[in-house]
Amino acid sequence: MSCSRPKKQARLSTDLPNVHVAEVSKGGPSKDCKRRFRDAWKETHSWLRYEEAKDTMYCHVCREAYFGQEKCVPFVEGTTNFKLSVIQKHEKTSAHQKLLNKSESELQEVVQSAKIKKRETKRESRSRLALLFKTVYQIQISKLSFSQFPVLISQQIQNGVPLKGRYTNHHHVVPDFSKYIAMSMISDVITDIHQVEHFGIVLDDVSEVTGTKQDAVYITYLKDCHKRTKLLGLISNTSGVGIVVSLVEMLAKYGLPFPFEKLLSLTTDGRDVHQATSEGLQSALQCETPVLFSVHCLAHKLESLVRLALCEHHQVQQCCSLLHRLFSFLRELRKKTAQCDDISVLLTIVDIDEIAYFPNLKWFALNTNVLCTVVEKWSTIVVFLVETFDSIDRKLRLQASEIISALKSSMFLAYLHLLKDVFCRLQELQNRISNTSALPSYLVCAELISASAVLPDQVLLGPQLIHVMQELQQKNGFFQGISVTTDFDLESFQADAEELCHKISYHLGLMGSETPTMSKFAFLDPQNWPTDSKGHLALYGIQSVKDLSLEMDGVLPREHLTDTIQEWCSFKSFVTKSLAPSIRQDFVKFAAVVVSRFYRLYPSICTMLTAAALLSPACAVARKGFDELCQIKASRKNMLTDDTLWQTMVININGVPLEDWDPDPVVDFWLKTSLRRPNHRTKEAGDNGSCLQSRQQPLLDSSDLGYTVVERNEPGLKNCNLLVITGELCPDIMLCDQNDAGL
Repeated sequence: MSCSRPKKQARLSTDLPNVHVAEVSKGGPSKDCKRRFRDAWKETHSWLRYEEAKDTMYCHVCREAYFGQEKCVPFVEGTTNFKLSVIQKHEKTSAHQKLLNKSESELQEVVQSAKIKKRETKRESRSRLALLFKTVYQIQISKLSFSQFPVLISQQIQNGVPLKGRYTNHHHVVPDFSKYIAMSMISDVITDIHQVEHFGIVLDDVSEVTGTKQDAVYITYLKDCHKRTKLLGLISNTSGVGIVVSLVEMLAKYGLPFPFEKLLSLTTDGRDVHQATSEGLQSALQCETPVLFSVHCLAHKLESLVRLALCEHHQVQQCCSLLHRLFSFLRELRKKTAQCDDISVLLTIVDIDEIAYFPNLKWFALNTNVLCTVVEKWSTIVVFLVETFDSIDRKLRLQASEIISALKSSMFLAYLHLLKDVFCRLQELQNRISNTSALPSYLVCAELISASAVLPDQVLLGPQLIHVMQELQQKNGFFQGISVTTDFDLESFQADAEELCHKISYHLGLMGSETPTMSKFAFLDPQNWPTDSKGHLALYGIQSVKDLSLEMDGVLPREHLTDTIQEWCSFKSFVTKSLAPSIRQDFVKFAAVVVSRFYRLYPSICTMLTAAALLSPACAVARKGFDELCQIKASRKNMLTDDTLWQTMVININGVPLEDWDPDPVVDFWLKTSLRRPNHRTKEAGDNGSCLQSRQQPLLDSSDLGYTVVERNEPGLKNCNLLVITGELCPDIMLCDQNDAGL
């Protein structure tokens, strides 16, 4: 046997020459394939954990329940048997399933409790914010000092209102919160402008109040069956081109990059810079707008023209000069002598500070409020000056004596009552033509011409003036029980009064004849349509529609004139058969209802109605804005910055009464645009780069915070420096998700 082994080896070597036999170590084959934990297992088994220090895996649910007991399963202490089958086997055990269900139930309870608590905290935070904003709104509407903010907050806290935090203890938050109120109002206006087809602009010169050449800009449009006119702000009015540039910048900042595409009407104050001259505003705008109807504001211009006509008369000059001296003297006297209640009330109603915006203070008396107040308080003023003459400072006695003598002049009394009656009649006229809901805009011209014809008789034959002339003509030396001079000449006074009334009448008629633009829209008013036969109604207005269609060709949606005529005929039939008579009686309301509801049916006629309704020859909102600006400047003693003045004007002019104001939209706007962090600081958005002025990413990623940061393309917020208010409103830590976001 031993001899045959070498032969077998030799045969193998001969048959397989290329095979090399590897040497095998005595320890057997090597074991390099060691099992390891895979992270993918944790994705499919949320309860599974891996302990890297011990190189073991375990079930965190079972470990929390059974760890430390005598008998512990491997998945409690930890196991190195890294097999998927082992994991699946443990997952199917009944003990593990019970613990897992119990853990998930407890977690759901915690999450639900956190959500409920977060909602309650959110409601409380919103409620506190709403109260703060409403307090700021009350301060602005009531024109109170900003320092009253902590006082009002303290009163609410004493009444049990749960207000607390850093926003309640200092008046510096008033301008900050006011800015959000104003921007919320402007944002709503710009949203409306994006939805309407056309709008108009009203420019009201306020240079006399602000001290610099400025116009107040109002935007007017038809929406939701109403005509709305809202203040946007103040711009410089040094030149026509400058006004256009300022308008473009303002409207683009608020989110209207091409503002003049929808501009259809323009109402101005009639200043030289607003005229259609080579350098005027109208000429500059004609190149930017397809079609533009323009008219001058008649109501606001009325008093200035009347003052211009009256200031040339010698007796009127003396009357105004005396009233100016009187109020200046009473103001000085109030500082040095005992108070009289009636005089204090008089100075409160007519204060030199409040009329300081007049370029010539001597003419401040040519005002309805001043004249009516002096006529009512004349006897009180005279008695007060006579009784306190001996106690007056000697330096002022000579001036007091001259004023008393002038006040007792019968000629002064006659002209005082004459001017008072004139301005009362003009005030009534202004109220009629300014109330656009009662008088169609195209009838304002006719109203002015009619008023110019009857004004002299209304004043000269008025019962009040006749009674005064009769009492003065008796020359018994007394008027209202006070001794007066007897130098009253009835004939000369009647001649002067007639001359003055005819001058005013001339200016009224001139104003009415200078505005023929609005008369072309008269055929649109159903009150002017014939009612005697259907044939007359069918032919009515066709030629007017043709003429107006050619003039408005750039903005009318109909391509052919025949389509517009057919639309007009259908529109007349619809109005007479389907529209309520109560709506047809008010032209502005009629236009607003038709444009808001039936624009798609009658687009061309609705465009014409929009132009007719937006023309505002007597804008009541602009007049209210002028009065509000005067009061704001007087009450704040001209200490407001441009930004704070803008906020105050927007709130007072565009706002509603306090009891009707809803703070929730402002709170939403604040939450949307404010970056709030718990660092108890207040800073400007520009410190870190405003999210409203650039297209960069928001400074704070709010995707997981429950609120968003406004982007540049948000309507109404382009290039606006909003104050970023940061602070901790919700002290409790809450679980937040994207579907249930809040404070």
